Amino acid sequence: MSVEALAIAVLVDEGASALRTFYANGVTSNDFPIYDEEFLWCERRLARKRTLNRRIFRQRFADFEWTLPKESAKDLAMELKEERAFEEVTSIMATLSETLEKDNALDLAVTVRDRLGMVTRQFAPMSDSIVEDWQEDVAEMRRYMQAAKAGAPIGLKTGFAHLDHHWGGLLPGQMILVLGRTGEGKSLKVYAMGLNAKLQGANVGIFTPELSRHEVKCRLHTLASAKQEIKDALGLKQSFRNRALLHRSGFNLKSYARFCEYFAGLPGKIHLLSGTHRPHQMTVGYIEDRIVELALDLVIIDPIYLLKPVTVYKDNPYATIGSIAESVERLAEAYNVPIIITNQAHRQGGAQGDAPHKDRSFGSDLPAQLSDYVLGVKHLSDESKMICRCTKSRFGQEFRYDIGLHANTGAIREITPLQGNYFNGADDSFDEEIVDAINQSQRRQKGKTHA
Repeated sequence: MSVEALAIAVLVDEGASALRTFYANGVTSNDFPIYDEEFLWCERRLARKRTLNRRIFRQRFADFEWTLPKESAKDLAMELKEERAFEEVTSIMATLSETLEKDNALDLAVTVRDRLGMVTRQFAPMSDSIVEDWQEDVAEMRRYMQAAKAGAPIGLKTGFAHLDHHWGGLLPGQMILVLGRTGEGKSLKVYAMGLNAKLQGANVGIFTPELSRHEVKCRLHTLASAKQEIKDALGLKQSFRNRALLHRSGFNLKSYARFCEYFAGLPGKIHLLSGTHRPHQMTVGYIEDRIVELALDLVIIDPIYLLKPVTVYKDNPYATIGSIAESVERLAEAYNVPIIITNQAHRQGGAQGDAPHKDRSFGSDLPAQLSDYVLGVKHLSDESKMICRCTKSRFGQEFRYDIGLHANTGAIREITPLQGNYFNGADDSFDEEIVDAINQSQRRQKGKTHA
């Protein structure tokens, strides 16, 4: 008797408790390709809180072969997942053996890797932890509190005072969305964050299906050479201009070589993975492979909408972008690494001359919905200023700030001063004792009025 039939028998026999067990272990109707009608019927009946037993079930499905298994609902859920995984891996191997040729080996490898990644994410047992195992939690809290007392954000410093102040840095497992219209500086903003992470000793991965390797390196070298400590160390009078580096002229090559050697010796490492010449490889599966292989501490995807999706929704291209965002969010959680994604902001609606709102995400709202933070940016080139606007903060409040930014020189200057002792939603203007005192005073005043 198949695992599906045994699982249906347990579901009928145990009812809602077995269904909850299946749900808790990620079992859905997709795990019942043979008995999908039976599973959906039981699911709907239990959802309506109607009686479900063997007699009623047999009245509906007279040909069902009934055998009550010895295994528990949880064990059967695991067997269902293993059976589906076996079928998927067998199908992948069959496809590989039938279509593998010398000319398509690399393309097939990418496809197989993505499909195997989907099998792992879809069918692997769900992880769990026991809240009562508190010793490691306390030790972890102690480490973070010591870091906070030393004045260091818990996560990687972004290099932007307001982001480190309000977010506590780039924290493991979080996804940050940076929105901006074409040419508004969102790439420069996130590369500056990546550069600062590298200087803290982090392993940074920049995945860009849009820009070439040369374009990204030029921006990073301009930003790095604009830092005062690097200019002082090398005796540079000015940074290496981005346009000069792009056109490979107008700067001193010996000074640049000296800078490159110095930059390579600084802490951390940036892995630049450009997809302009291999767009078929820039997939979520490829990014996952690099996270594992390179042990990345920070991932930057610029932009997300140009990644090659595993599933394409021909009738709904917006759903395609949403599915990519969901897969990227799973990577952040699964590998406990901060991931910064960028996306275009569409031009419809919104105030002109201001950074885009979280509702302006191009193609799909899911990237904004899934992200822990949404930061809109707008570069005013005439004023050499960038408006930065955080319109979603899952752990705090919205805020905005301006920075002086000259894209060609890489010069970045904080303009808006920090205000208050703001951290994760708390500020000096909110004090629980003061609020309680005010409330008590108001209650006493109402009592006097009624008297």
